[in-house]
Amino acid sequence: MANHLAITPARFESECRAIYADLEPLLAGLSRDQFNWQPDRGTRWSIGQNVDHMTRGNLEYARPLAKAIAVARPRTARDPGVPNGFGAWFIRQLEPPVKMRLHAPRQLAPVSDLDLVTARRDFDEAVDRMKHLLDEAWAVDLTRTRFANPILFGLPLFNVAAGFLISLAHMRRHVAQAAAVKAHEEFPAA
Repeated sequence: MANHLAITPARFESECRAIYADLEPLLAGLSRDQFNWQPDRGTRWSIGQNVDHMTRGNLEYARPLAKAIAVARPRTARDPGVPNGFGAWFIRQLEPPVKMRLHAPRQLAPVSDLDLVTARRDFDEAVDRMKHLLDEAWAVDLTRTRFANPILFGLPLFNVAAGFLISLAHMRRHVAQAAAVKAHEEFPAA
C-alpha cells in the first residue's frame, strides 16, 4: 500500500493542524447570518452546515471504531496502519477537489440554523475524540481490524486505518466546500 496512506497518531495530529489552519480563517469574524448563509438559494450547504456535518461524521465513525478497537488483537509491530483496497479507493473519492458528489446519509444531515461558537466547540470535541481513539488504536493492528461502517449498513468494509484516513479526507472535503461558500459572489458582507 502506498506510504502516503499510512496513518499514525503523529500524522493524524499533523493533518488536523493543517485542517484547522484552513478552517480558522474561514470562521474568523463571521456573523451568525454569514455562518448560516446557503448559496444558490439554499440548495447548497452553509459554512455552518459543513462544520456540523464534519462533527456528525466524526462522531458517527467514532462509535464503531471504538467498538472494533476494544476487541482487536494487540499488535507487536509499530508500523503505520494502511487502509484496505476499498478504503483507499473511498478515501480518494472524498479528497478535494471533489470528483464525485455524494448525498449525506440521514444521520449526517446538518441542521440549518447554527451558533458558530457552539458548532465550533462541538467540532473541536469530535476531532479530539478521534485523536483519542487513534491513540488507543495504536496498540492494535490498524490494518487487520475492521469496523462496522455506520454509513454503509454496518458492513465491515473498511479497516480501522481507513476509518481514520476517511475522517481526515472528509474534513478536508468539507473545509474546501466551506471555502467555496465564503468565496461565493453572493456571500453576505456582514
